Amino acid sequence: MRFNSYSYDLYNSNFEKIENQYINIQIRTKLDILEGEIANEFIKAQKDRPGIKKLGNEIKSNKVIQQIFNDTTENEEVLIKLTAHYHSYLNTIINALNEHCDKGIYLFVFEEQFRKSSRIVDSSSKGAEFIKEILDKLSSIFTPIDSRNNQLVIIEMKGFEHYSVVQINDYSKLIKK
Repeated sequence: MRFNSYSYDLYNSNFEKIENQYINIQIRTKLDILEGEIANEFIKAQKDRPGIKKLGNEIKSNKVIQQIFNDTTENEEVLIKLTAHYHSYLNTIINALNEHCDKGIYLFVFEEQFRKSSRIVDSSSKGAEFIKEILDKLSSIFTPIDSRNNQLVIIEMKGFEHYSVVQINDYSKLIKK
């Protein structure tokens, strides 16, 4: 998976791009599996068609993808999906902070340009900059509790490692590189 990664500190609202090699190997493994499952769903959906117009329902119903976002790693880290309508992001983030306060929290989003060109999810989904805006608002009115994990990582998928997305009229098609 090609992705950007960012660190966000709830104490001081510090948002910075970090090198992908700093992402825990167990999370990277989840990302590799996720990329493969998304690619498989894309390929299945475009079979005998000029491409796809959307892929959200296929991703939502994929059991492997559901497990990736539901299971914590051996190191007590969790990958949280933020790919639905952006109005639900604040609620999802607050729930993640509450439920997984002592775990490493990774927030998964699609990069804006990739989301638009691939049509994986609809335009109501947002990228890392929008997540930063939400976290800035949250951290400006609430003081984090010292005993909790206040460092979040945002993973922003920006493409497939072994595939390219091409646009054909109103469709997006996945092709092998």
